[in-house]
Amino acid sequence: MYISPNNPYIKGIKLLIWTYILLLIFEGSLRKWVLPQLAAIFFAIRAPVVLMAYAFAFRVGVFPWNAFVCSLMFLGGLTFFVGLIPQFNTLFVAIIGAHSNFFHLPFIFLMAKVMNMKDIKAIGTFFLALAIPMAVLMVLQFKAGPFSYLNIGAGGMEGVQLGSAQGRIRPAGTFAFATGPALFYGVVSAFLAYGFFKPKVYSMWLLLPSAASLVAALAVSGSRSLVASCGCVVIGALLAALWQPWMLAKFFKMGLLVSIVAVVAFQVPVVQEGYDVLRDRFMMANASEGGAMGTAGRIMVAFTRPVELFFEAPLFGHGLGMGTNAGAKILTGERAFILYAEAEWDRVMLESGPIFGTAFIFWRIALTGWLGWSSLMAARKGHLLPLFIWSTAFLLLLIGQFGPATTLGFTVLMGGLCLTSLNTVEDENEDEEKEEVEVEDDTQLVVSGEPIGPDGRSAQAL
Repeated sequence: MYISPNNPYIKGIKLLIWTYILLLIFEGSLRKWVLPQLAAIFFAIRAPVVLMAYAFAFRVGVFPWNAFVCSLMFLGGLTFFVGLIPQFNTLFVAIIGAHSNFFHLPFIFLMAKVMNMKDIKAIGTFFLALAIPMAVLMVLQFKAGPFSYLNIGAGGMEGVQLGSAQGRIRPAGTFAFATGPALFYGVVSAFLAYGFFKPKVYSMWLLLPSAASLVAALAVSGSRSLVASCGCVVIGALLAALWQPWMLAKFFKMGLLVSIVAVVAFQVPVVQEGYDVLRDRFMMANASEGGAMGTAGRIMVAFTRPVELFFEAPLFGHGLGMGTNAGAKILTGERAFILYAEAEWDRVMLESGPIFGTAFIFWRIALTGWLGWSSLMAARKGHLLPLFIWSTAFLLLLIGQFGPATTLGFTVLMGGLCLTSLNTVEDENEDEEKEEVEVEDDTQLVVSGEPIGPDGRSAQAL
C-alpha cells in the first residue's frame, strides 16, 4: 500500500522524530537549569512523544510489524507479567522496567519506515552545526569549578558531575551528566566521516568547524567513552577503505584534514590544557584498572558475568525495573544499584531471570549483528553512512544501559539512523545519478558515462 509522504500522519511522525531528538539533547538542560524541580518527570519526557508516534503509525498503517518488533512485543509482554511475581516488586516499578527495556525500541524501525535520505542528511546537518556551540559550552564548563552553576546536575544538585583529573570535572554540555556528550559526539563523528568520504553532501564550511569542535570537545571531555566512540568510527572508515581500495585516498585525505584541524585547535591554550587533563585521566584509569589488560578484563566481564548469573538468578528474576535507578529510587528512596548490577546484561539477567533475561539479551545480539552485517555489505558497495553510524552505536545496541534515559535515547536514535540509511540506499543512488547527468546537446544525454538517445534507449540498444 502506497502512502504519500505528504500524508499528514507521516508528516506528524516525522515531526515527532525531530521532537524526540530535540528532547534527547536538551532535556538535561530542562532538568538542571530551567525546571530542576521537575527533574524526575522529565526523566520520561520522551515517552508521550513515542506513544503518539505509535498511534499515528497505527492510524495510517505504517507501524513496523516485522520479526524484530513482533518478537519484542511478545517477549516484553511476558517479561512484564512475570516481573510482577517477585513479592518485593511493584506495578509502577515493573512499568518503569518495561519502559526502559521494550517501549522505545520499536521506534528504531518506525524511523526507518517514514524517513528518507533527505531526512537523514538534515539530521546530520543539525548535529554537525550543534557540535560547535556544544563544544563552546563544554569548554566553559571545563574552565568553571565543580560547584559552578554551569556544572550543576539534574534537580539543581551541585558537585555531582564526575571528576576527571587535576581537579577538573567532565563537562556535560546540555545533558544532565557527562555520558551525554560522549554519545552526542559519537553521532557527530559518524556524520563527519560521511561528509569527508562523500563530497558535496555537507559543505566544508560546516565540516571543518565541526571537526575543530570535535577536537576541542575530545580534549576537555575527560571521557574515555567519547574517545572510544570516535575511534570506532575511524576504524569503520579504515575498514571501508581497505575493502574498497579506491577509498584509501579519501581516508588519507580525511586523516590529513582532521590532523590539520587538530594542530590548529591545539594552538588554543584551553584545548592544550584539556588534553593534559585527558592524558592524566587515562593514566589514572589505567593505573587503577591494571593497565590495558585490566581494562580489557573489565570489558570481558560484562559479557561473561551473565553466564554465571544464569545459574544464580531466580527463575523469574528479582523483578522487572528493580535494577534501574528510577526503580531503586521508588523502592528504597535512594538512587542506587539495589541488585548490584552496574553492567547491562547483569541487570537484565537479575531482573528477568535466566529464561526471559537470556531471551532479551539474544534479541539485542541479533539486532546488533543484523545491522552490522547489513552495514558491512552496504559499505562493500560504496554506501558508507550505515557503517559509520553502526561503528559508534554497536556497543550501545549490544550492552548499553537502558536504565539511564540519555543512553536509551541515543541507542534508539543511532539504531534508527543506521536502519534508515540502510533502507534509503536507493535514494542515495538516485541522488548520485542526478549529479552525473549532463546535458550534451539537444539529442543526447550522458548518464553515468553511457550515451542515451532521444528516445530513451541506450547506445548499445541502438
